[in-house]
Amino acid sequence: MIGLIKKMLKETPGREMRPVIQYAEEYLDPFSLSYRYSKNYHHKPLYTVPHYKLRNILGMAFHPLGGHYFTLALSSIEKKSSWQGANKSLSEYYRLATPSTYGELFLMGSDGHFSSAKIGGDFYLPWFQDPVATRAKRGWQYFGPASSSFVDNQWSRLYNVFNKIKHEGYNPPRCPSYDRYPQGFFLVDSNDFVFVVTNATHRVAAVSSCNAGNGKIQVTLRDNTLPVISSKEIDSWPLVRLGQCSHDEAHYIFKTFFIGNCYAEKFFRGVVP
Repeated sequence: MIGLIKKMLKETPGREMRPVIQYAEEYLDPFSLSYRYSKNYHHKPLYTVPHYKLRNILGMAFHPLGGHYFTLALSSIEKKSSWQGANKSLSEYYRLATPSTYGELFLMGSDGHFSSAKIGGDFYLPWFQDPVATRAKRGWQYFGPASSSFVDNQWSRLYNVFNKIKHEGYNPPRCPSYDRYPQGFFLVDSNDFVFVVTNATHRVAAVSSCNAGNGKIQVTLRDNTLPVISSKEIDSWPLVRLGQCSHDEAHYIFKTFFIGNCYAEKFFRGVVP
């Protein structure tokens, strides 16, 4: 029977065989994590991280008082009990938030090589040589411009998962094993750390907004990505080493992840009370 199911999945157009992944809870100590790439796809560690330590790839904080556009939009539901108002606020964000340079996005001016660089179809961070995100034709979730259908889809996904978690609670085992927990990597600076989420951002925003899990969430490491990026290694980061980003620019962006990028907040003023 199992062989027949595998054969059917393999022959069904648009279906992809996914590995069954085993997860194991590990003690959270990002300061002692190995710097090697995570390549074991079938066995993944789980770390329990406080909501206030979570960031997206722009450095925006997911907690309700942070500056993430999803949590800012959801906050209007809690304050006004209006999903229409929240939808409007997110639509306005995608319409108005269209940064052209990395300096504009990270609120750092545009005097340096990296800060003056245009944001194209690929999005880069100083500590990775490859892009961490690629813009789709209809847009991407981080900022505009984006098509109305894309924005509607973002809101629908966000509101549905928020509503489900609010009324039923957060239950990761219900998700497929390959997408059961948010993935990402750690940034470490002296005795502090944050976890950068690279997938499941709608879910993470909803969990944080509902304060599900008593203010904590289980996460795992992203495949083929360094699990820890340390401020001690700035001069060896790929874009710094290649001369595409200065030491000071890289350090500023890194610190922004710890403070929390406030770029999105100004677009919600007057829309979210």
